[in-house]
Amino acid sequence: MKYLMMVMMWVIAPGGLEEFFATIGKARTANDPAPEPFERPTDVIAIERQMGMQDTE
Repeated sequence: MKYLMMVMMWVIAPGGLEEFFATIGKARTANDPAPEPFERPTDVIAIERQMGMQDTE
């Protein structure tokens, strides 16, 4: 049996989505444990619209 190398590619769409998660998330540095679950920000719709996501409710 012949083995082939598998390549994975990550696509973050729409562009800027990583900034959205950084804005609503908790600050961390390398090797920090995962934060405890936290509530969704009360102004998340305003944050989405500020970042160009217009289809929000």
